[in-house]
Amino acid sequence: MPARSLLKWLAAPALIILFGVPAFLVGPGAGAPSSPTAAEEQVTEAWVARYNGPGNGGDVAYALALDGAGNVYVTGVSWGSGTDDDYATIKYDSLGNQLWEKRYNGPGNDHDQAYALALDGAGGVYVTGQSGDANGYSDYATVKYDGASGNQLWEKRYNGPGNDHDEARALAVDEAGNVYVTGYSLGSGTDVDYATIKYVQGPAPTPTPTPTTTLTLTPTPTPTDTPTPGPVGGIAELPPLAGISADQASGPADGPGWSAGDYALAGGLAAAAVIVAGAWYARRRWLR
Repeated sequence: MPARSLLKWLAAPALIILFGVPAFLVGPGAGAPSSPTAAEEQVTEAWVARYNGPGNGGDVAYALALDGAGNVYVTGVSWGSGTDDDYATIKYDSLGNQLWEKRYNGPGNDHDQAYALALDGAGGVYVTGQSGDANGYSDYATVKYDGASGNQLWEKRYNGPGNDHDEARALAVDEAGNVYVTGYSLGSGTDVDYATIKYVQGPAPTPTPTPTTTLTLTPTPTPTDTPTPGPVGGIAELPPLAGISADQASGPADGPGWSAGDYALAGGLAAAAVIVAGAWYARRRWLR
């Protein structure tokens, strides 16, 4: 090949094929580092914030989020002091100043590693990952912090049906404050499965009271006393009339103990006295 043609070929970008696979481009402007653009030249380092955990061991960040005020939230795993690995969640302001740091050590005092972080519109900060349990395995562990103070508001753990290794890897929060967590979880005879959980925040629903049977009491009728014959209107019983007696033989007309013939005068006088008094007395025997 003439020298001029060879130089012309070298000046043109060329595609080198290695074993049928495009490998790289050679030639001016084809794969050679380009000079920084104007946009790249405007990128400068504003600040660097470093975090070394209390155990002075390995510290690895896995997730980051920003709020509307420019605050920065970071979470991951950090070697603790006597607590093995812990979640470590940190809030920085827009200038890189650390505002708070919160660590989470699970009930197994073992390996705890946060993988995901999310914020809600009310200032809540959520982290999730895997956390050692008391049996030497791991569970999902989702923790909510107050964004302003860093105080832990709640913690929820999930142990799958295989009672083995469960590890949450992603997290999201919707506008209603519902929290969604997903990852992998050992099943019961199904090996490793997806396990996606929704948590609903808010006051616990008020249980519907169980209706109670109201007993209807039927009032017992009050017995009515049968009045004993006696004076009416507070009038005293008249004494027997002197000199008047009644035959004690039973008479057919007036019932036991009375005789119509013997009763004519006495009955007439007694009846007159009772009627004048405004009441009628039951028949009675007149005694001397």
